[in-house]
Amino acid sequence: PFTRWFPGARLNWAHHLLRRGAADQPALVCLREGDHPTREMSFGQLRAAVASAAAWLRRTGIGPGDRVAAYLPNTEHAVIACLATAGVGAVWACCSPDFGAEGTLGRLAQLEPAVLIAADGYHWNGKDVDRADVVDRLRAGLPTVRHVVHVPYVFDRPDPAGTTPWTDLIAGDDPLEFTPAEFSHPLWVLFTSGTTGPPKGLVHGHGGITLEGLKWSGLY
Repeated sequence: PFTRWFPGARLNWAHHLLRRGAADQPALVCLREGDHPTREMSFGQLRAAVASAAAWLRRTGIGPGDRVAAYLPNTEHAVIACLATAGVGAVWACCSPDFGAEGTLGRLAQLEPAVLIAADGYHWNGKDVDRADVVDRLRAGLPTVRHVVHVPYVFDRPDPAGTTPWTDLIAGDDPLEFTPAEFSHPLWVLFTSGTTGPPKGLVHGHGGITLEGLKWSGLY
Protein backbone atom coordinates (compact mmCIF):
# COMPACT_ATOMS: atom_id res chain seq x y z
CA PRO A 1 0.00 0.00 0.00
CA PHE A 2 2.94 2.38 0.38
CA THR A 3 4.39 1.84 -3.09
CA ARG A 4 5.32 5.06 -4.92
CA TRP A 5 5.38 4.87 -8.68
CA PHE A 6 7.91 6.83 -10.76
CA PRO A 7 9.38 8.94 -7.92
CA GLY A 8 10.78 12.20 -9.24
CA ALA A 9 8.66 12.17 -12.41
CA ARG A 10 6.62 15.33 -12.99
CA LEU A 11 3.70 15.87 -15.36
CA ASN A 12 0.28 17.47 -15.60
CA TRP A 13 -2.79 15.50 -16.69
CA ALA A 14 -4.48 18.54 -18.26
CA HIS A 15 -1.39 19.21 -20.37
CA HIS A 16 -1.49 15.72 -21.83
CA LEU A 17 -5.22 15.95 -22.47
CA LEU A 18 -4.98 19.25 -24.35
CA ARG A 19 -1.66 18.93 -26.16
CA ARG A 20 -3.20 17.34 -29.24
CA GLY A 21 -6.16 18.22 -31.45
CA ALA A 22 -6.24 20.82 -34.22
CA ALA A 23 -7.58 24.21 -33.14
CA ASP A 24 -10.66 23.88 -35.36
CA GLN A 25 -11.34 20.23 -34.52
CA PRO A 26 -14.40 19.59 -32.31
CA ALA A 27 -13.38 18.76 -28.74
CA LEU A 28 -16.80 18.79 -27.06
CA VAL A 29 -20.29 18.20 -28.37
CA CYS A 30 -22.72 19.69 -25.85
CA LEU A 31 -26.26 18.32 -25.61
CA ARG A 32 -29.10 19.48 -23.36
CA GLU A 33 -32.49 17.99 -22.65
CA GLY A 34 -35.40 19.51 -24.55
CA ASP A 35 -35.26 21.71 -27.62
CA HIS A 36 -31.91 23.33 -26.85
CA PRO A 37 -29.60 23.32 -29.90
CA THR A 38 -26.51 21.12 -29.96
CA ARG A 39 -23.33 23.12 -29.46
CA GLU A 40 -19.75 22.29 -30.39
CA MET A 41 -16.58 23.57 -28.76
CA SER A 42 -13.36 23.26 -30.73
CA PHE A 43 -10.00 22.39 -29.24
CA GLY A 44 -8.93 25.98 -29.79
CA GLN A 45 -11.95 27.30 -27.88
CA LEU A 46 -11.48 24.75 -25.12
CA ARG A 47 -7.80 25.59 -24.68
CA ALA A 48 -8.60 29.32 -24.55
CA ALA A 49 -11.34 28.80 -21.95
CA VAL A 50 -9.12 26.56 -19.81
CA ALA A 51 -6.24 29.04 -20.03
CA SER A 52 -8.49 31.90 -18.89
CA ALA A 53 -10.05 29.90 -16.04
CA ALA A 54 -6.65 28.67 -14.85
CA ALA A 55 -5.30 32.22 -14.87
CA TRP A 56 -8.32 33.34 -12.78
CA LEU A 57 -7.62 30.57 -10.27
CA ARG A 58 -3.98 31.63 -9.99
CA ARG A 59 -4.96 35.28 -9.50
CA THR A 60 -7.24 34.28 -6.63
CA GLY A 61 -4.38 32.44 -4.93
CA ILE A 62 -5.32 28.88 -5.90
CA GLY A 63 -2.37 26.58 -6.46
CA PRO A 64 -1.06 23.07 -5.88
CA GLY A 65 -2.95 21.19 -3.19
CA ASP A 66 -5.86 23.64 -2.89
CA ARG A 67 -9.31 22.17 -3.45
CA VAL A 68 -11.86 23.37 -6.00
CA ALA A 69 -15.37 22.02 -5.43
CA ALA A 70 -18.14 22.01 -8.01
CA TYR A 71 -21.90 21.54 -8.00
CA LEU A 72 -22.44 21.03 -11.71
CA PRO A 73 -24.22 18.79 -14.21
CA ASN A 74 -22.34 17.14 -17.08
CA THR A 75 -21.66 20.30 -19.08
CA GLU A 76 -18.79 22.09 -20.75
CA HIS A 77 -18.49 24.19 -17.58
CA ALA A 78 -17.46 21.10 -15.62
CA VAL A 79 -14.91 20.08 -18.27
CA ILE A 80 -13.36 23.54 -18.44
CA ALA A 81 -13.23 23.99 -14.67
CA CYS A 82 -11.80 20.51 -14.09
CA LEU A 83 -9.03 21.04 -16.65
CA ALA A 84 -8.24 24.50 -15.27
CA THR A 85 -8.08 23.14 -11.72
CA ALA A 86 -5.75 20.36 -12.81
CA GLY A 87 -3.69 22.84 -14.81
CA VAL A 88 -2.77 24.83 -11.69
CA GLY A 89 -2.12 21.69 -9.63
CA ALA A 90 -5.22 22.07 -7.46
CA VAL A 91 -7.56 19.20 -6.56
CA TRP A 92 -10.99 18.83 -8.20
CA ALA A 93 -14.19 17.37 -6.75
CA CYS A 94 -17.67 17.57 -8.24
CA CYS A 95 -21.18 16.65 -7.12
CA SER A 96 -24.18 16.51 -9.43
CA PRO A 97 -26.92 19.07 -8.71
CA ASP A 98 -29.44 16.27 -8.30
CA PHE A 99 -27.77 15.77 -4.90
CA GLY A 100 -29.39 17.67 -2.05
CA ALA A 101 -27.52 19.98 0.27
CA GLU A 102 -26.91 17.36 2.96
CA GLY A 103 -25.48 14.76 0.58
CA THR A 104 -23.29 17.33 -1.13
CA LEU A 105 -21.97 18.81 2.09
CA GLY A 106 -21.26 15.30 3.39
CA ARG A 107 -18.81 14.95 0.53
CA LEU A 108 -17.37 18.36 -0.27
CA ALA A 109 -16.99 19.59 3.31
CA GLN A 110 -14.40 16.86 3.91
CA LEU A 111 -12.08 18.60 1.45
CA GLU A 112 -12.31 22.12 2.94
CA PRO A 113 -12.49 23.67 -0.55
CA ALA A 114 -11.31 27.20 -1.30
CA VAL A 115 -13.52 27.67 -4.40
CA LEU A 116 -17.08 26.58 -5.14
CA ILE A 117 -18.36 26.54 -8.73
CA ALA A 118 -22.11 26.04 -8.76
CA ALA A 119 -24.88 25.92 -11.33
CA ASP A 120 -28.31 27.39 -10.69
CA GLY A 121 -30.11 24.18 -11.61
CA TYR A 122 -30.44 21.34 -14.09
CA HIS A 123 -32.86 19.77 -16.56
CA TRP A 124 -34.73 16.57 -15.74
CA ASN A 125 -37.61 14.86 -17.48
CA GLY A 126 -38.71 18.01 -19.27
CA LYS A 127 -38.50 20.18 -16.15
CA ASP A 128 -36.15 22.95 -15.08
CA VAL A 129 -35.04 22.15 -11.52
CA ASP A 130 -34.06 25.19 -9.46
CA ARG A 131 -31.08 24.69 -7.12
CA ALA A 132 -30.54 28.25 -5.91
CA ASP A 133 -31.65 27.37 -2.38
CA VAL A 134 -29.29 24.39 -2.23
CA VAL A 135 -26.38 26.54 -3.43
CA ASP A 136 -27.15 29.01 -0.65
CA ARG A 137 -26.96 26.16 1.87
CA LEU A 138 -23.67 24.98 0.38
CA ARG A 139 -22.19 28.46 0.71
CA ALA A 140 -23.27 28.57 4.34
CA GLY A 141 -22.00 25.04 5.06
CA LEU A 142 -18.56 25.40 3.46
CA PRO A 143 -16.80 28.03 5.61
CA THR A 144 -13.42 27.55 3.90
CA VAL A 145 -14.75 28.73 0.51
CA ARG A 146 -13.26 32.10 -0.41
CA HIS A 147 -14.69 32.43 -3.92
CA VAL A 148 -18.02 31.29 -5.38
CA VAL A 149 -18.48 31.10 -9.17
CA HIS A 150 -22.06 31.26 -10.44
CA VAL A 151 -22.95 29.24 -13.55
CA PRO A 152 -26.31 30.39 -15.04
CA TYR A 153 -27.08 27.09 -16.70
CA VAL A 154 -30.90 27.04 -16.54
CA PHE A 155 -32.29 30.38 -15.42
CA ASP A 156 -31.79 33.94 -16.67
CA ARG A 157 -31.20 35.73 -13.38
CA PRO A 158 -28.73 38.24 -11.97
CA ASP A 159 -25.64 36.70 -10.42
CA PRO A 160 -26.13 36.20 -6.67
CA ALA A 161 -24.42 38.69 -4.39
CA GLY A 162 -20.85 37.82 -3.54
CA THR A 163 -20.30 35.54 -6.55
CA THR A 164 -18.13 35.71 -9.64
CA PRO A 165 -19.94 35.25 -12.98
CA TRP A 166 -18.82 32.25 -15.01
CA THR A 167 -18.23 34.55 -17.99
CA ASP A 168 -15.48 36.30 -16.00
CA LEU A 169 -13.58 33.03 -15.77
CA ILE A 170 -13.43 32.43 -19.50
CA ALA A 171 -13.24 36.00 -20.81
CA GLY A 172 -9.48 36.44 -20.49
CA ASP A 173 -6.79 36.19 -23.14
CA ASP A 174 -4.20 34.34 -21.10
CA PRO A 175 -1.50 31.89 -22.24
CA LEU A 176 -2.10 28.21 -21.62
CA GLU A 177 0.20 27.22 -18.76
CA PHE A 178 0.43 24.06 -16.69
CA THR A 179 1.99 23.51 -13.28
CA PRO A 180 4.05 20.29 -13.24
CA ALA A 181 3.09 17.91 -10.46
CA GLU A 182 4.56 14.76 -8.99
CA PHE A 183 3.30 11.53 -10.52
CA SER A 184 1.12 10.76 -7.50
CA HIS A 185 -0.02 14.35 -6.84
CA PRO A 186 -3.81 14.40 -6.21
CA LEU A 187 -5.82 15.24 -9.31
CA TRP A 188 -9.40 14.73 -8.14
CA VAL A 189 -11.42 13.12 -5.38
CA LEU A 190 -14.33 10.78 -6.08
CA PHE A 191 -16.68 9.57 -3.36
CA THR A 192 -18.30 6.31 -2.39
CA SER A 193 -22.09 6.08 -2.40
CA GLY A 194 -22.53 6.61 1.32
CA THR A 195 -25.09 3.82 1.59
CA THR A 196 -23.24 1.98 4.37
CA GLY A 197 -21.77 4.98 6.16
CA PRO A 198 -20.43 8.47 5.47
CA PRO A 199 -19.12 8.94 1.89
CA LYS A 200 -15.42 8.20 1.66
CA GLY A 201 -13.05 10.09 -0.58
CA LEU A 202 -11.10 8.21 -3.26
CA VAL A 203 -8.04 10.16 -4.45
CA HIS A 204 -6.74 9.73 -8.01
CA GLY A 205 -3.39 11.15 -9.12
CA HIS A 206 -2.11 12.92 -12.22
CA GLY A 207 0.12 10.08 -13.33
CA GLY A 208 -2.33 7.23 -12.83
CA ILE A 209 -5.17 8.98 -14.66
CA THR A 210 -2.85 9.99 -17.50
CA LEU A 211 -1.86 6.35 -17.94
CA GLU A 212 -5.51 5.27 -17.73
CA GLY A 213 -6.41 7.70 -20.50
CA LEU A 214 -3.62 6.35 -22.71
CA LYS A 215 -4.83 2.83 -22.03
CA TRP A 216 -8.43 3.71 -22.93
CA SER A 217 -7.40 5.44 -26.14
CA GLY A 218 -5.27 2.44 -27.08
CA LEU A 219 -8.06 -0.06 -26.44
CA TYR A 220 -10.84 1.89 -28.14
